[in-house]
Amino acid sequence: MKIIVLAGGLSPERDVSLTSGAGICRTLREKGHQAFLMDVFFGYPYDAADALAIAICHGRSATSLLNTERKFDPKKYDTR
Repeated sequence: MKIIVLAGGLSPERDVSLTSGAGICRTLREKGHQAFLMDVFFGYPYDAADALAIAICHGRSATSLLNTERKFDPKKYDTR
């Protein structure tokens, strides 16, 4: 699986974030994934789902229910 690990940024915790991100990236590679460390830097905006979408995706039962109701088969999009 291809995975991008976001780390860094402009906060005072930048060094901690980069160190943690590098560790996560290394572990993912050891597990056979294609992991890439991306330094979130210089004000690049976070462009992703809103909080509700993230909460639904993190809840297996809610995601499964929505997929069933909408006849969505996520296996069709699995690239592994």
